[in-house]
Amino acid sequence: MERPGRLSRARIQALKKRIESVPFIRLLGLKLFPADGDRFEMRMKVLPKLSNYMGGVHGGAITSLIDMAVYSNILLRVPEGMTLTTTEVKVNFFRPVTKGILVAKVKIIHSGKRTAVGEAEIEDGEGRLIAKGTAGHLIV
Repeated sequence: MERPGRLSRARIQALKKRIESVPFIRLLGLKLFPADGDRFEMRMKVLPKLSNYMGGVHGGAITSLIDMAVYSNILLRVPEGMTLTTTEVKVNFFRPVTKGILVAKVKIIHSGKRTAVGEAEIEDGEGRLIAKGTAGHLIV
């Protein structure tokens, strides 16, 4: 896998544009932001269309945020022309959220030739931990 520090600004911008153009990503309103130079944070605005029957953000939306945040950070590290497919996602939810913004902070915990795994902590706009999860991806 490539070291993130070797990526050009143009490649990072191209990956950001590619990821944010995916219809499902647009539906959820997920946006990528640079974080400390070699990774992305992903953010999601809490919107009524993402609510569960109790008025909080649906767990599926938070799970998608975790999966896509990890995906984006792994994609930064794979050679051009390669892509990823999710193999597993596991999430623990700690508190509901009904307004504001959610921020996914990612750490890659395994980077192999064929698989990669990352973990994401989801915080609200005040820095409170909302959920934490891992996502595994097959590199193809």
